[in-house]
Order: sequence, then C-alpha cells, then structure tokens
Amino acid sequence: MNMNISNYKTKLNKITTFIFDVDGVLTNGKILITSDGQMYRSMNTKDGFAIKLAI
Repeated sequence: MNMNISNYKTKLNKITTFIFDVDGVLTNGKILITSDGQMYRSMNTKDGFAIKLAI
C-alpha cells in the first residue's frame, strides 16, 4: 500500500472507536484475589496512558 503521510492522517481522523480485547492485551497477567474470594485483573497503567496519548 502506497500512502503519503497526509493521506494517512486523514484516514486516522475518521476513526471514531477503538475496540480492545482487554484480557491478555491490557492486563499484565496478574490476578488479585481478595480475602472474600473476589478476583480482579491487574492492569498496567502505561497501557491506559498510551491509549490516552493516541486519542
């Protein structure tokens, strides 16, 4: 595909939604289990920061 930078930026401006598979993409692989047995996935804050910068 042969795209110049201005055409590329124009196409990116048309994007309105990003969809991510969170498990294994935005998580760091850790699962936290509370004393009452609830499970939480741990996420890396750098992923959220990168997404914020991208939009």
